Amino acid sequence: MVETHITPKEALPIVLACAVWGEEWNNKKIHVYCDNEAAAISLNAGSSKDTWTMHLIRCLFFIKANFGLSTAVQHPSTAGERLGDHPTGLDLGQLGAIIQQLFSAGIADSTRNTYRDGLAGSTAKTYLSGVRFAQISLGGKDPDIGGMPHLEYVLMGFRKLAVGKPRPRLPITPPILRKMWGIWSRVPERWDASMLWAASCMCFFGFLRSGEIVVPSDGAYDPSAHLSYGDVRTDSLVNPSYITVAIKASKTDPFRKGVTVHIGATKSQLCPVAAVLAYMVQRGRITSRTFLSI
Repeated sequence: MVETHITPKEALPIVLACAVWGEEWNNKKIHVYCDNEAAAISLNAGSSKDTWTMHLIRCLFFIKANFGLSTAVQHPSTAGERLGDHPTGLDLGQLGAIIQQLFSAGIADSTRNTYRDGLAGSTAKTYLSGVRFAQISLGGKDPDIGGMPHLEYVLMGFRKLAVGKPRPRLPITPPILRKMWGIWSRVPERWDASMLWAASCMCFFGFLRSGEIVVPSDGAYDPSAHLSYGDVRTDSLVNPSYITVAIKASKTDPFRKGVTVHIGATKSQLCPVAAVLAYMVQRGRITSRTFLSI
């Protein structure tokens, strides 16, 4: 474009954006902020004395007609401190903080804590993922670790040489549960023993992680994410055959869609329904988290 005037240069990105994403903006009104007041006035008025700007206006008209969208171009001087007529009335000063909050929410809490607390992961890949996250969060270019073949071979060599003794993690089995019951059943009057037995049975028979039903600390309880008293229900108080547990958030459910887990009664010593109901009767009706801190 052989043109020294800045107005068409400022208007061009707006027209191109509508051409590229117009199909996704079908039947929507797009608010655009342009730091060139002449470009904003011309695009809104649909007319300009400048030849190139008028050509772009005609292109924009056909693009809007083709995709069924409308535009409102605004200069910051007329927008004031808020983003125009946006229904949320969002302050421009808050935008950076909100973007950072959304960016941080893009990874799981456990992963964020690992990055923040000194990268306590046991593998080199965890450290590299932390470095990549930090670089992107600071506005740097994505290092694209997966596209570095030399680095992949280095990691393979590291895994072969760094052979350590793995810590054995034995699964909980019915015999182990019976031994646990043998210890906790000696003190039936203690609510904490009843609680531990109920939580163990709920996790075992419901295939749940401990983090899905317990709260890390007293101050961390969030009724919208953690298991509360009212989230555990039964089909009958007289002769219950199953309980339902409403899990609001988990490691495999980062968007908190929630899921209801059904746990049936076994009518034996290892009965999750009997264990949970006995604990809740002993604990009493308290409108807070299901399992309390000891």
